[in-house]
Amino acid sequence: MAVPDAPWVAVLLGLSTSVVSASGALPRHVRIDGQRFILSSTNTGIVLAGPNVVVKGPPYLPAVSGVTQCDDVVNSNCSATGTCKTCYTFNEADVNLIKSQGRNFIRLGVIWAGAQPRDEDALDRDFLERLHAILDLTDRTGIHVMLDNHGDMTASAACGNGAPMWVSQKAAPHLIGKPLKTGFPFDLIDSLKISSLGGYDHCSDNETKWAAFAGDPNYNLLNECCLAINGGNPSATGFTTIAQKNMDFIIHDGPGRKAFVRFWTLMANAIKQHPSAFALELMNEPTSINRRLNLHRGLDLSLDFSLDFNRDISHLTCHISHLASHISHLAFHTSHTESQRHVRHLARRDRGGRQHHP
Repeated sequence: MAVPDAPWVAVLLGLSTSVVSASGALPRHVRIDGQRFILSSTNTGIVLAGPNVVVKGPPYLPAVSGVTQCDDVVNSNCSATGTCKTCYTFNEADVNLIKSQGRNFIRLGVIWAGAQPRDEDALDRDFLERLHAILDLTDRTGIHVMLDNHGDMTASAACGNGAPMWVSQKAAPHLIGKPLKTGFPFDLIDSLKISSLGGYDHCSDNETKWAAFAGDPNYNLLNECCLAINGGNPSATGFTTIAQKNMDFIIHDGPGRKAFVRFWTLMANAIKQHPSAFALELMNEPTSINRRLNLHRGLDLSLDFSLDFNRDISHLTCHISHLASHISHLAFHTSHTESQRHVRHLARRDRGGRQHHP
């Protein structure tokens, strides 16, 4: 889906950033001062509003070709009748439409699985070509861009999307292509049990059906068991055993965290000549309760390394907490259960060192 109907409005909650550009990086069109977005050319505050531009499967980024605007139709009615339609372009016609509506911003999906489908010290060449084409367009037309590492329920191996298949193969090789299960403590909450999802009975514990396309990077789009449960992007898929092993692998100290930091380091380097890209959303909807010591540390390291390429860029994470409506049923509670669409700045590094905002 390239341009959903619902707009995404950027909100500042205690954001801050360095304003010193790294060598070779162009200054950003937008900077942050306290709790305000500042247009660098006029040094005046602006409000950012605009749509998501997110493609959740191959080719993972829209093309800039064509002369007509995107005409996505995705809603509950067409979902029920199978008549939804989508497009895979974001071009100047879309920019003109956004501007005509008084908007100035896009949240551009840079999904890890699409950007780095192989475990190597590089981003995918075809992905980069599309990314540069989009940012060339936004640089020229004055649209401001947040790069969104979009993920739904961690990874394709868990019937979601986000982390590449090779990450899951390192995190939980014994669970690839196996029936999804919910473990402790999430099995204490009925609504988080994978077996409670509508459509789960389509495959249930049928190992043959779950094994189809096991290990394929597009497992979530090809396996019939995933397709049967994924219509509403349900929270329960993010709290299965394999999904939680994915998250733990990524956020704990070790090869998973190093891979995540490498991804953002490569991404920051790739966009340093594109001043319209002013913010990095390091992780969307992290389905983990291990946030203070592990998740935040991993994001902090990603910030540090990406700032080496661009000291002028802002770093955020956007949480739609999938625990918010469930956590009260548990005996424990985390102070980092964020409210809906809570945008939070995690850390800042300037010449004087690092400052944390836990």
